[in-house]
Amino acid sequence: MENEFLQNTSLISYSKKSYQNTKYEAISDIELTHTTTSKEWLNIYRIN
Repeated sequence: MENEFLQNTSLISYSKKSYQNTKYEAISDIELTHTTTSKEWLNIYRIN
């Protein structure tokens, strides 16, 4: 189940000057810090 979650999860960050899509290898690596001026969201899709 964890592998399926990680395969379908990414952190998307964007601003006027940049875009980043980060994938993770472990659930413990997912950290939302709110210390950036970029917009961020954790994208989770296709979880059954």
